[in-house]
Amino acid sequence: MNKSEILARIKKKVYYAELPSKMDVSILNDNLYIIIDADGVLQNMQNDASAFEGWVFCIKSFFPDIAHVVIDWENPDFSLEEKILANQKKHFNRFLLRVVWFVENYTWATVAESKKEVIEMFTRSFSLLTLNFPLQNSKNKSEKDEKDRKMKYEAMLETAVYQYLSTLGNANHQLPMGLFDGAVSKATAITPGGASQADLWRIDNDMFCVYELKDCINSDNTHVGIITELMFYANVLHRLLITNEIKYPHEADKFRTDKREKASRGLELILDAIHEHSISHIKAVLLTDRLHPLIEYAKEQLLGEMSIGMAAIKFEHSTVLQLMPAELIPAPTYKELQGAQQIRVLQTLPQFNGVKGGGTWKAGLQNIQLPYIIEDGQEATNIYPSIREAAIEYFRKNGIGWWKSHDAINIPTGHMLSSQISCVNHLFPFMKGEESSALLLILNSIQHKYHFTSILPNPLDKNDSNGNVCFEFVWKNRSLLGERTEKRGAMCTSIDAVIYAETSDSKRILIPIEWKYVETYEHKRAPQVSIDRYPSRIHTYSNIKEWNETYEYDPLYELVRQTLLVENIIWSNDTVFPVDNYLHINVIPNGNKELLKDISTYAQGLKDVSKFIVVDPKELMSPIKATHSDLYNYLDERYWQ
Repeated sequence: MNKSEILARIKKKVYYAELPSKMDVSILNDNLYIIIDADGVLQNMQNDASAFEGWVFCIKSFFPDIAHVVIDWENPDFSLEEKILANQKKHFNRFLLRVVWFVENYTWATVAESKKEVIEMFTRSFSLLTLNFPLQNSKNKSEKDEKDRKMKYEAMLETAVYQYLSTLGNANHQLPMGLFDGAVSKATAITPGGASQADLWRIDNDMFCVYELKDCINSDNTHVGIITELMFYANVLHRLLITNEIKYPHEADKFRTDKREKASRGLELILDAIHEHSISHIKAVLLTDRLHPLIEYAKEQLLGEMSIGMAAIKFEHSTVLQLMPAELIPAPTYKELQGAQQIRVLQTLPQFNGVKGGGTWKAGLQNIQLPYIIEDGQEATNIYPSIREAAIEYFRKNGIGWWKSHDAINIPTGHMLSSQISCVNHLFPFMKGEESSALLLILNSIQHKYHFTSILPNPLDKNDSNGNVCFEFVWKNRSLLGERTEKRGAMCTSIDAVIYAETSDSKRILIPIEWKYVETYEHKRAPQVSIDRYPSRIHTYSNIKEWNETYEYDPLYELVRQTLLVENIIWSNDTVFPVDNYLHINVIPNGNKELLKDISTYAQGLKDVSKFIVVDPKELMSPIKATHSDLYNYLDERYWQ
């Protein structure tokens, strides 16, 4: 059975599964053969291309009849550049150590015949494996600048877990895992050091617990490599604390005795355990809220088989919430939660089958890569499939720019947290005339001020644009608001979506819809030259009581400009676009509490508060749950979980 056939069998149970491209696998006569390519053996051990241990156990969980595993690899292609070569050799050494320990621990595993001599030569190449030790307390990375929120939250989480484990006694974090040949020095380094550290550890009587923590909120940390990484650390600790095949340098012992008070990161406790031979087994914990789907498929069976080895290591999985009280866990932001949600969506929703994250997004002069940005070339999949072509054509035909896109007129952004994409996915399905009744049901269900009976065609879009909803709406912004441009979607007051409807008493109502998703605001004041345009646009009959200083800061600055644009359209008595009144809708998810708090004061400045509605997108779409079940289920799974 070749790799394609193996994957096909796995996909019958986990349809969105993939196998690493730089690793070949095959099954013949109940033997699993794994070949890691020349690049994979030089990569970080947690990368998919290198993490053979994790893939072995994942594949075995789908093929329980596998009796033997044979590990092979291509000879690495080392760089001629000395600095790169030195780093590659350390990664390759660690790879070989992992192979040695794997076949030692699991009697059903072996190396290919052609590589046995390589392994023998490698094991004879060093005299004594020595582990480096902490010389200073780790810095509190949770105090990093707010701009690096990704690192900040992971550090905050680690700190919170460490503090909780410390209350249980004998715990610490950031334990170095770099190995050396004898003395600890740059010249004797066998494996990568520096960032190679076990996240958290604790001594519980005769058990040493090591934890590999993954933050799945801000990044796609659901890799098979978590098994490989944790297994390496557990093996190092087994050989340090139980078999004593790995040693600390002689100079470390002073931190157990005369310089004990100067020991860093709990080193003295580990030295005590070694000296007293008090540790009899290791517990290695995958500490993460989400696991790779192939690990999750038969998790208990997989962890059980990992624990049946020659080394006294028990492997477990725990979420942070299972480990410690909820009130002690730092709360992620709504944006962080939705980032994790979109990563899960990308991995599991059939509409994204075969689509990967890690695409680029332009922020200022930087091209940022994130796991919830769809890979370059697949950005169109960010849009609900049944409207994809029509939405892209609508934006092109009407000269509307897509937010933060490389090709703004023709290609939508791949950023899955885009509120523009969310707005299109929710509202564009109701563009055509045959969807008017559904759109009217939505509008009449969220308010009682007006009873809408028909949708009117808006005069802004091209005549053949279907017309029920107008996206990125502008209208005579230069004359009505004194703005410099009327470009749809940028550099002026451009409303996310507008619906033009008629009521049962023949009133023509303009319905501006401001669509938000994960946005939050830093409350920076708008430039004075921009602010000066708007106070004079408030007339006697305006719904805005008076210009307020809070209107000079987003998000209220955005809302007041939209209100003034709509009101000035009404007062202008435009014969092309006659409007009698308006209804301002602000769509904000209930989970975005920070934004909801920010806009909560806007209604206080209005004379008629019934003209301003704040609604959750799920509540907005609830009337079409039965009639548009495919759309509703897609939106539910993608945005509302």
